[in-house]
Amino acid sequence: MPKRSILAVMLFPLCCFPALLHGSEPFFAKQTVLTRQTEGYHTFRVPGLAATPSGSLLIFCDGRVDGGGDVGKMDLVVKRSPDGGKTWEPVRTLFTDKGSKTKIGNVSAVVDEKTGNIHALFCKNLEQAYSISSTDGGATFENPVEITEVFKKFANPWVFFATGHAHGIQLRTDRLVVPIFLSEVPRSGGKKRDSFHVGVIYSDDHGKTWQAGGTVPESSHLNESTIYEASDGAIVINARATNSNRYVARSADGGQTWSKPVSDNNLWGARCQASSLVTQDSDGKRITLFTNPAGPGRTNLTVRLSYDDGRTWPYAKLIDAEASAYSDLALGPDGKIHIVYESGKKSAYEGIAIASFNVDWILSAPQAATVSPTTQAASPPAKSQSLLGVVVDDEDAERSGKWEPGQKAGYVGKGYRRATSGDSTARFLPDLPQAGEYEVRLLYPVTGKNTSKVKVTILSVDGEKTLFIDQRKSAFDGTVARSLGTFQFNEGKEGAVTISAEGADGFVLIDGVQFVPVEIAKEERRKVNAAR
Repeated sequence: MPKRSILAVMLFPLCCFPALLHGSEPFFAKQTVLTRQTEGYHTFRVPGLAATPSGSLLIFCDGRVDGGGDVGKMDLVVKRSPDGGKTWEPVRTLFTDKGSKTKIGNVSAVVDEKTGNIHALFCKNLEQAYSISSTDGGATFENPVEITEVFKKFANPWVFFATGHAHGIQLRTDRLVVPIFLSEVPRSGGKKRDSFHVGVIYSDDHGKTWQAGGTVPESSHLNESTIYEASDGAIVINARATNSNRYVARSADGGQTWSKPVSDNNLWGARCQASSLVTQDSDGKRITLFTNPAGPGRTNLTVRLSYDDGRTWPYAKLIDAEASAYSDLALGPDGKIHIVYESGKKSAYEGIAIASFNVDWILSAPQAATVSPTTQAASPPAKSQSLLGVVVDDEDAERSGKWEPGQKAGYVGKGYRRATSGDSTARFLPDLPQAGEYEVRLLYPVTGKNTSKVKVTILSVDGEKTLFIDQRKSAFDGTVARSLGTFQFNEGKEGAVTISAEGADGFVLIDGVQFVPVEIAKEERRKVNAAR
């Protein structure tokens, strides 16, 4: 294949990163690397990130010529750091087109750890797809290769398709996998954008050729997705949805077939793209990271951490409290985590920033960020905090008796329920990632017709304890849910919290039960009290 030389230009430092801290010392630093109206472009958007085995960082993104919106001419550009973020080369244009309105973008980059090669997949006008590769850490790139035929192999006819918007992954089998989404032609025909589907394409020859995988069934409301490999070898796809939820599906055969998508109610946030990454903590335990703007709106970019392949997310840390939107994660050869993201003061599209940190920074005093349209619409507090620890929604509780949907917004999931008969019960069973002491919190909105005495029974290692809670009082003390006490629980599903309507003098409301590791709960309250 002919090779087009794109020479590296002189380096200039944007920000002096401190020396990388090893061991258990928390480390965090961030810098802005691209801003509006610089380096020949009006706006830089939709960044993708690649970290090479040699330590180079490459930020791929849309170079938007006419403005920051989704209409107008766009090029594929790259900004490269050969030294892990200490210095940065000027922007280079990797792909452009003569058309005045041609849109190039939607990049999804994947690094082949066996060959060291970088493959960046992208689209032209959402109707053609290409792959562009580098064999020298991004110093030069080969001519792009069109791979549009791959998308024609999916079962349905499509109005348009796109790669990404997050990075691809390499499975333990060496297969390279890239997330994609497609929009199908409506049954009546025409060119209307009807419904979205998510899936993957893959390569079994180190990026030389690409094949169509499968799409997630019943996913007409899903689009931009992020993928990671679970501990059992399955691929997990986590997708943005039109209703602000995140939906998750799994593939046990390398992306050929997928389970039905299910909602992850612990990952509320703005309707926006997200990213994920698998790494390990300082003790060598496998962890999964997830980033998105936790809200309200596209603000409060947050990283969440899971020890069980994303089933629960007990730790969270705020990366940027200001405007933020699309992001992408990458793992450096030194174990440092990097995230590139859209950022700004008033708008997330003022520039592109990159933050670098280690796992110990996430675990050092994890903090919450504002989240979720349902939280904002619910009863006080006006500025709710995200729900740390393990949260069990009323939708997942074992219910008996008569429960009807509530009339207001709730704090967890799609809403809440209220009991209409005295024999109604709801049993909440947490799946705890590890044994230890947890603070238990009951979540519910105040409606004016709540009971003054709801019976709550908590089953822990020490046996059962019954409390009576006045639900006419707010579930929150300021911005943190009130504690029902601290209890010792074993790992897994041995514990339980049972809500009973027996003897109630009003509606018994259930929205969720929160289980927060006691040290995290203490730190959360300390920060809130210090801010008062």
